[in-house]
Amino acid sequence: MERSLTQDEIDALFRTARGHAAGPAHRQRELARCDFRQAGQLTREQSRSVAGLHEGFARNLGHVLGAYLRTQLEANIAAIEQLGFGEFSQRLPEISYVASVGVMPTGVSAALQLDLGLVHPMIDLMLGGTGRSNQKLAEVTEIEEQILESIVVVILRELQQVWQPLVDLSFTFERRQPMVQILRLMSPHEKVLALSFELHLPGAAGLMNVAFPAVISTGLLRKLSESWVYHRRQEDPDVRPRLRDKLMGARFGAELTLPPFPLRIRDLIEMHTGQVLAFPHSAEEPAQLKVAGLPVFAARPIRQRRTRAMQVLSGPRLAQPEGDE
Repeated sequence: MERSLTQDEIDALFRTARGHAAGPAHRQRELARCDFRQAGQLTREQSRSVAGLHEGFARNLGHVLGAYLRTQLEANIAAIEQLGFGEFSQRLPEISYVASVGVMPTGVSAALQLDLGLVHPMIDLMLGGTGRSNQKLAEVTEIEEQILESIVVVILRELQQVWQPLVDLSFTFERRQPMVQILRLMSPHEKVLALSFELHLPGAAGLMNVAFPAVISTGLLRKLSESWVYHRRQEDPDVRPRLRDKLMGARFGAELTLPPFPLRIRDLIEMHTGQVLAFPHSAEEPAQLKVAGLPVFAARPIRQRRTRAMQVLSGPRLAQPEGDE
C-alpha cells in the first residue's frame, strides 16, 4: 500500500536535501549590533604614519619647551584616535585648561588641552620657581592665562613646523575656552583626529591632548597616505646592497693616539724646543686607533720602508670579550 507524505514531511525532506537540519520552516535571523560612528577609522598604515610624524614633534617639543621653561622636559606620544568631538570632550577632566587654536587658511578651529597637573608647575617655572607646585587643582586665573598663552604659542610653533612640509597650515592661539563652552568649538558629532601626549617635568606629569577637525585631519591623512604609497612604490630591493657597496668605499678619518693624561698649565707654558715630556704610560702599552674620536683598535706605530704605519695588536674594542686586555 502506497503511503502519502504530508506537506510538512515534504518540506522536511527538502530542507534535509539542502543541507539544513530539520526544524521550523522559518529560522530567526541573527542580528549583530553595528555602530556606524566607528566607520572610517584610521588604518594601520595611517596610524603608523601619524605616529612617526608626531614622535618627531614630541622630541622637538621636549627640547624646545624644556629650554623655554629652563628645566628638563620629556614628551612622548600616548594615543592616536579618530572619534567624535563630543566623545573627545567627555574624556577631558572637569577642571582643565583648554585653548582654541586657529588654523589658517581654512578658518576653522582646533582644540588643545593641558592637565592642571602640568599647568601649575609650568606657571611656577615661568615665575622663577622650581616647578614643584603644591597648589590644589583650581581654575586658572586671568594672569595665569597670559603666562600659559606664551607656552601654548611655543607648542603650536613646533607643531606647525612638523605639519608644514605636508600641509601648508599655520596654527595660532585664539583664546582660552571654559570647559562649559568647549562644545561651541565643533559639533559633538564632528569627526576629529585626537592626539594625546605624555609630558614629564621634574616632579610633575600630565597629558596634553590636541583635536583637529575632519577638514584638517583629512588633508593630513591624504598627504601621509600619498607619501607612504610613493615610498613603497619607489622601494627597490637592490637599494641596500648598492648603498652598502658605496659605503664600503667611503673614506673616514682615523688617528693613532696615546691614551690621554692630565697636563698642568704651568708645564705647558714652560715647554721649550728639545724638552722631553714624560708620559705616565709604560713604553710597552699600545696606542689607540681612533675612528670618529672613538678608540677601536689597540695598535703600535711602526715604519714600513719610508712610510709611517700602524700594526694592529687587538681586534675592535667594542667586540672584545671582558677581561681580554
